[in-house]
Order: sequence, then C-alpha cells, then structure tokens
Amino acid sequence: MHFAGFVVMNIALSIVIHPMLMHWTWNKGGWMQSKEIFRSKLTLTDNFGCLAIHIYAGTVALIGGLFFGGRLILLEEISEMSIGLESPGNSIMGYVFIIIGLISFIPPGIKPELTLINNLMALGSGVISVSVLQFLFCKQAVTYWTMLKCMQGAIAGIITVAGGVHLYSSLTVLLMALCGSGIFYVVQITLHNNFLIEDYCNVVTLHLICGVLGLAFSPLIIMQDVKSLVVFLWYLICILASLVFLAVTTTILFFLLLITATLRNDSEEINHERSLVLANKSKNRKCLQRLFHGDLNIPQIEPGSRKNVGLDAAVSKQAQNTQNIGKTTEKHASLVVEVCVNKQSVSVEPTAYLTNWYVKGQYSYTFDKAFNNYRWYHTYKLVNDEYSRFISIK
Repeated sequence: MHFAGFVVMNIALSIVIHPMLMHWTWNKGGWMQSKEIFRSKLTLTDNFGCLAIHIYAGTVALIGGLFFGGRLILLEEISEMSIGLESPGNSIMGYVFIIIGLISFIPPGIKPELTLINNLMALGSGVISVSVLQFLFCKQAVTYWTMLKCMQGAIAGIITVAGGVHLYSSLTVLLMALCGSGIFYVVQITLHNNFLIEDYCNVVTLHLICGVLGLAFSPLIIMQDVKSLVVFLWYLICILASLVFLAVTTTILFFLLLITATLRNDSEEINHERSLVLANKSKNRKCLQRLFHGDLNIPQIEPGSRKNVGLDAAVSKQAQNTQNIGKTTEKHASLVVEVCVNKQSVSVEPTAYLTNWYVKGQYSYTFDKAFNNYRWYHTYKLVNDEYSRFISIK
C-alpha cells in the first residue's frame, strides 16, 4: 500500500470509524443497547468483541481485498528473509500471542475460570477439526503451510464461541468450535480460489465469517425459548447495519485513495497490472473446480529456500515415463503449451488449477492461490497466446 494512503486509512479507521462502532456496541448510550421491539427490551451483548473487533476487521479486510485485487509477484523479487529458516518460529509465536490476547480478553464482571476453560476447549477443538479435514480427508502432508492452518483453526474455534463463551456448556463449546473451524477451512478454500480477493492470512474467513456465526447464533443457544427468536432478529439487524456502515465508509475511503493514486505503491501497481493482463487471458473455472482442488499435495516452497527441488524431481520423473520423443503441443484453457524436456514430451496443464503466472528472464513460476503453493518451471521462452505461447521446460 502507498505510504500516504496507509497513513490516511489508519487515521480514518482508528479515529472515526472504529470508535463509532465501539460506541454503538459497548456504550450504554449506543443505539444497539436497550431497544424495544415487539414489547421486548433488547440489548446486544458483545462482551468479547465479535462485532466490535472481529466483524469490523473482517469487513475492512474484505473491502480492501476487493479494491487491491490480484497480484503477480516475481519470485526473484521476493526477499529470502521473508521465507527464511526462522519463519516457522516467528509465525507460530505470532499466532500464540494472538491466541493469548483473545483468551485473556475478559471484561470486568465475568468469571474468568469458566471463560478460560471454554476458550482452551475451543482452541483444541479448532485444531482437531482442521487437522482432521487436512490430513485425513484431504490427505495433505504435514508442512509449514498446513501447520499454519491448524493454528488458524484454533483461532477460528475461539472466535466462533466468543459470542457467549462465559455462558456456554462444555459440550456446546466443543460442538460450536468444531463446526466453526470446519466452516473456516471450507470457506478459506473457496476464497483462495476466487480471482477477486487475495487473503493469504485468512482475515476475512477467520474474523468476518466466524465472528458473524459466533455472535448471531449466541442468543438461540443461550436462551432456548420463544424470546430468543426476537433477540436473534435484533442481533441480525445490528450485524447487518454494522456491515452496511463499514462497507460504505471503507468503500468511500478506498475509492478516494484510488482516484488520488495513493492506494498502491509503484511495485504493487506493476504487479496488479500483470494480474489484470493474465486474468483477461485465463479461462474461468467452473464452480466445482473452484470449490474442490484437484491436487492438495502439490510441491511448495518451504521456509529457508526459494527453490522447489521437489517439483523439478517430479517433472524429471514424468519426463522419464513418457514414450513420445520430440515435442508435443496441448491446448488447455485457451493456452497452447509446447513442452520439451530432454527431447521427451511431457503433458503440462499450466492453468488447470493455477491462477497466476510469474515470469522473469529464464524462469517462469506459477502460484496456486488456493493453498498458497508455488509451482515453478525453468523456461527460456514465454509469450502470450496471441503470439503463440510456448513454454519450453529444460
């Protein structure tokens, strides 16, 4: 983001928008407090910040992601320090501090014992749910990226029960955290397969989706009577009003930054233009292809190295298994691909489950937005399909 736009956006959010939402939610004079509907006095109870913290953050991230759009980043431009050997430790410690902050956020007047126990149960349930989905159902390998998703699953479990964690029973916390983290895992796959938004930290899925679920259904679970339906309706009204307010105000802010050329810096502008060119050339995938990925265990760039040796070995093995000698061309997703590996033909589908191409000199890289995985190929020629696109692999 452009530095000037960064400063303006933070000032507007921290001085105007967020304080207004906190006043409506937590202050006794806020319009969400003490309203009478259908002869019932209604009050929005948001002790743990589902609306004032999580839904707010997720909505701002969603609008920002829509404005920034896609990017095409050259791997050679990525600093090795960003994926160094210390990355796993730094990432895990960062998530640990986030979890400690969420668990320790206990307002005065609430018994901390039950809240702490329920939060720890939600944490464990979230890790278990995401781990089962990743490693048992999706058959993914244990990597740096899958471990981060397990940590995010723990946060998803805590946020899902935040609407009434001090009032829920242990069984309720267990079931809600399992369902919330499972929904998080499915939704983040869907968003990562969408061309319109890049959310590699899963802010939208974690805070917006889980926050809405945790707050909206809390009155139905806690009260369990006819009045709970009225309270549920009031909660939905408050959530929708907040979403509209945040969406309108942040859209205006981002639009002003866009027209004043302070939204992106120079490098981000170049990366965005690359993505627009490719998006116009790519064929949109069907709904089921976006929802369900064909190969979850594709090679990845792990911390400590920008070179993916595993993919090179996989390509070499595939070349050895081919019978045809020479070159072959394949038409796939409006792209013509000519592949030559040691004079043996290899079938390559560059856009089957890929969204972005990374091109630099003698190298061409692809990036799988669905699971933050990199695929890369050594190349010496790459032009778009209007000029007979060929990808030659050495």
